Amino acid sequence: MSGEVKTGNLVLPGERLGVIEEYVLGAGTFQENGIIYSSRIGVVLIDNKAKKISVFPKTAKPLIPKKGDIVLGKVITVQGKKALVAIAMIEDKALSSIFTGQVFIRQVTGGYLESIDDMFKIGDIIRATVIDDRDEVYQLSTAGPELGVIKAYCARCGNTLRKINKQLKCDSCGNIEMRKLASDFGQ
Repeated sequence: MSGEVKTGNLVLPGERLGVIEEYVLGAGTFQENGIIYSSRIGVVLIDNKAKKISVFPKTAKPLIPKKGDIVLGKVITVQGKKALVAIAMIEDKALSSIFTGQVFIRQVTGGYLESIDDMFKIGDIIRATVIDDRDEVYQLSTAGPELGVIKAYCARCGNTLRKINKQLKCDSCGNIEMRKLASDFGQ
């Protein structure tokens, strides 16, 4: 697993933390098929002595996304001409609850696209800007070099993808994929 999780890392719900062979489940985690995931937005704490991994909440006053905010979220659905996103953070601040956003195809790059399917996949972590906050579902844009996918997983096997030129490659199964990548993808 590339991009190893360390104490102090800020994680989102559903983010991979490790495997049950490495760690005992702690607060704020769950296990599925031998893989340990975060069950909340928070900060990772690894107790090396007890081999225990936990995620503790990182919240201050309740934050609500507003127009112009840069947000982080997880792609939960890609359908038709849009991707639905579970917004979990504003910049580096964890939200007290998850908000729903959507990126329409015309807001992915700022130009014309035939399909949104190669730009985002379910499970991708993206950075976007809020362009409209008047509805229950926030309108998001990933047009701009610093916006787009910052972490992606293989559509075939689920392992973390790494960037090679403008493509993403899975070191486990060799699958090559495309995304609308942020300039700092994988950092």
